[in-house]
Amino acid sequence: MSAVEGQGVGVGGPSPLLSADPHPLSLPPASAVYEGWVRHRRFEPVEHAFRYRLFLMYLDLGELPEILDPYPFFSARHPTLARFRREDFMGDPARPLDECAREAVEEATGSYPFGPVRRSGCSRRSGWWMRSA
Repeated sequence: MSAVEGQGVGVGGPSPLLSADPHPLSLPPASAVYEGWVRHRRFEPVEHAFRYRLFLMYLDLGELPEILDPYPFFSARHPTLARFRREDFMGDPARPLDECAREAVEEATGSYPFGPVRRSGCSRRSGWWMRSA
């Protein structure tokens, strides 16, 4: 049995992972950091259990890269502890990812989507990246 426990906190919110509000006078950003725990327990063939902390980034791709600029441990521009690296994702890295995603949907369905494009999952940590499902 595995489980994920936790809660979401907006990037401008009081998460201990983030230290300042980059949007004090504007509407809150759609992007957020979700903090929590992953736990696993096995009963057979040998009883075993573990639990560890994690965080997942929920990013409005239209807010990148600026949304991460105020935070020293998060970046979409340069290596840091937690990095959203544009080159890891579809399309030409010189183009905005939300535009590339919309074009891929249009190519697959024949209909161009409007509205925000958002992604939830892992980001690079200390240079390493694990693709989330």
